[in-house]
Amino acid sequence: MPHITMEFKKGRSAEQKAEFARQVTDACVDILGTQRENVVIRFVEIDDATEVAKGGEFTPR
Repeated sequence: MPHITMEFKKGRSAEQKAEFARQVTDACVDILGTQRENVVIRFVEIDDATEVAKGGEFTPR
């Protein structure tokens, strides 16, 4: 049962989330051989990116 967490800055529309969910679920079915109903995607909206590294570099703010 794949559990996927997608983190991104606020502002994505419901339509964008739905399309992302469809395409990622399709990929899980195709690549992992799982059933659609077993794919769980959790969307987490963040306000800023103060605790992340990008391109291998961590620059605290």
